[in-house]
Amino acid sequence: MAGRPAHVEMIHDAVGLARLVERLSAAECVVIDTESNSFHRFPDNICLVQIAAENRAWVIDPLEFRPGEIAPLGDLLANPGIEKVMHAAANDIRAFDKEWSFRTVNVFDTSTAAQFCGMDTLGLTAVLEEALGIVIIKSRSLQRADWTLRPLSDAALQYAVDDVRHLQSLRHALGARLAELGRTEWAAEEFRRLEDVRYRPPDPPEVAFLSTKGSRDLTPQALAVLREIYIFRHNEGLRRGVPPFRVLSDAALTEIAQAGDADLFTLPGVPDSVLRRLGKPLTQARDRGLQAAPVTRQRPAAASNGLEGRPTREQMARLKTLKAWRADRAERLRLNPALIWPMQSLERLAREPASLEAGMRNGSHSVREWQYREFGALLEDLLRAETQS
Repeated sequence: MAGRPAHVEMIHDAVGLARLVERLSAAECVVIDTESNSFHRFPDNICLVQIAAENRAWVIDPLEFRPGEIAPLGDLLANPGIEKVMHAAANDIRAFDKEWSFRTVNVFDTSTAAQFCGMDTLGLTAVLEEALGIVIIKSRSLQRADWTLRPLSDAALQYAVDDVRHLQSLRHALGARLAELGRTEWAAEEFRRLEDVRYRPPDPPEVAFLSTKGSRDLTPQALAVLREIYIFRHNEGLRRGVPPFRVLSDAALTEIAQAGDADLFTLPGVPDSVLRRLGKPLTQARDRGLQAAPVTRQRPAAASNGLEGRPTREQMARLKTLKAWRADRAERLRLNPALIWPMQSLERLAREPASLEAGMRNGSHSVREWQYREFGALLEDLLRAETQS
């Protein structure tokens, strides 16, 4: 077995964390990542926080901290003088907010930067290989490890540290590429927006059941059944401390909902092992749904873009032109079209061609400032030509 990774220090207590934060207070940037147990525990929580700087790595074990002792980490995240290099930063920023109400500022997200550099595959291993030629072999078993378990194996610690070990070099490589392409400010605006990311609690099970895959094909009575067994699954997950999908899959839920009062043991998609353990309360939940009033989906008051009614033929033709313009611009710049201009704005502009400048003033079109600076004049010229033709 390989030895414990070199230059890695475990932080187990408030004293060690306070010393680490003090040491890093003069750093220009630090690399940060987390490991959670969402595949195994419900509710989930952060099990490790990895930090790298000064060619060293530290692994904070928050499971060993008493309430309030983790506070110095929040001070580090909120320090505007220290850049935090993260990959797919929104996930970790949201987790810090959920777990400890920490705010994270001055972020450089290597995933976002890779997008603006024209990369298509944005996972860390792919970005590292494309940008730096560094190949990291990720263990499939550790990708879904239960990070709650202690002690950590050397392999698990190596896996966690690999996610931060090369990020500072990656940040410099991507930063140089952004500067070369003239896109530094484009990415910087997106980084600033990450500071506003917050944790949003999921819908309660009484509402969330409507998002179950396959639920749109169910009858109103079957939806009532789905609601009851979905709530049962959620509560069983809480009772056992495991994610609801490990109690029963979404596919099994919809199969039960469609089956009426059939014997659950006759349904091929419902595991016998689950029925032997939960057959009686699951059947009771199903029966409550069969006896409940049918559930009718509420139709949305308006589309996601806030526009009422169907577009006219002329508006649909204009939207086709706008989408073609966006696709062409994206191809020229070798970027994802979604980065060029948001579809929500294009849909509105197709109906209200003169609304671009007003929309930017009131912030209603979800258009970034950098997008308007770079492409606003071109888009206005296109819209003007469309309306005059």
